[in-house]
Amino acid sequence: MVKLAQGGDEFDRSAARLRLGEIRGDQPGLLDQLCEGFISQVDERGLARSYVAKDAWDAVEYIEKIVNQEDALAINRAGIIGVLRAHLEANGHRLVHTYLSEYVEGEDREKVLHHYWQLPDVSPESALQSFDIQRPERSKGRKDYTALIGVSAASAEDGSVVFLQHTSNISTMLREASKVILIVGVDKIVRTKDDAVFQARSMGAFGLENVVINLNLPEPDEAALELINKPLEDIEAETHIIVLDNGRRALTQEDEFVQLLTCISCQACAIQCPTYQHFDDQLAKTPKQYLWSYLIGMHSSLDMCIGCGLCLGRCPLDIDLPRFITIARNEQLHGWLMLLSNRVLHDAWWVMHGAHLAAPLANRLLRNIAARKVIQSATGFEDSAWVPIVQGRKFTDWLRDRRNRKTGV
Repeated sequence: MVKLAQGGDEFDRSAARLRLGEIRGDQPGLLDQLCEGFISQVDERGLARSYVAKDAWDAVEYIEKIVNQEDALAINRAGIIGVLRAHLEANGHRLVHTYLSEYVEGEDREKVLHHYWQLPDVSPESALQSFDIQRPERSKGRKDYTALIGVSAASAEDGSVVFLQHTSNISTMLREASKVILIVGVDKIVRTKDDAVFQARSMGAFGLENVVINLNLPEPDEAALELINKPLEDIEAETHIIVLDNGRRALTQEDEFVQLLTCISCQACAIQCPTYQHFDDQLAKTPKQYLWSYLIGMHSSLDMCIGCGLCLGRCPLDIDLPRFITIARNEQLHGWLMLLSNRVLHDAWWVMHGAHLAAPLANRLLRNIAARKVIQSATGFEDSAWVPIVQGRKFTDWLRDRRNRKTGV
């Protein structure tokens, strides 16, 4: 367990980036080898029951064999959990956020910081040593609920798993839940335990500012309190590990996007991103997650990215997200629907030139709520957007006729 501590020594950012490059640089080419090593260690040492899921639905089907359909699942904020969220909720599960649940009784629940320039002075250089290593405590009893936890890093050397924890929710779930299901992205498996620990600590150090920006206390979550306050019972603990592929192996065959697999999920790319707060929070909390969820088909547009390039400057592994998003957008343009959408959204003259040819009909459609929703689904044009009344004549024609009348031509 890597946990945020009260203080620590500054670290050499350049040295940390170099070591991360050594750990992650050739990792995409070793996915199968590292995955096999990790599963082998987990099985041989009896650490948990393991399963390799090819995609999100496959993972959810395995989870269904472990829990009852009506069960609530306690979760952490890992991005990989967001990939499973829609499928689990569609199957009737209630997902209970435990992050900061110990603070829900506080009075001030408003988010204070919204932008990186409002941050206190956590620079120069975040504190790598601020993240201490802790082992989860053993508990004499368990509470009757299931915890679904995303893993920050895992070791093929000995089957170890490492979590980055900012509060106490993960250690509490590991200590108290009667069923623990760990979700490991196949790209998060590295060679050694030391590499896994360093990777998790680097997630905290490089992404610390993003954590502070997004640190807001939730409204009281009665479901979370109910799980936390359950009495301990004499229940035997049951642990499962799901290694999730979900398109990652296929990406190793794509020279264009393979560098995405070197990502450590530190979320530093979101620190200065001007639009990430408008992404779908369930699917994408960062520019990298935004691109990834598009590539695996969980949403259909990359229009929220403005191409500013600030994410690249923050990435400790120099992942060129702006270039990858541009490539994905160019591929996206081959479809007729996206061609239509881009013409509508980017070329007002083209739209109005066509609309004036059928002005009465166009005005009636634009005043109709149902028609506007159809237009939005087809073109991406916001159904609540203001548009001027379409005229049957072009302004240039009207102006020419007016001049002709004045001159008597």
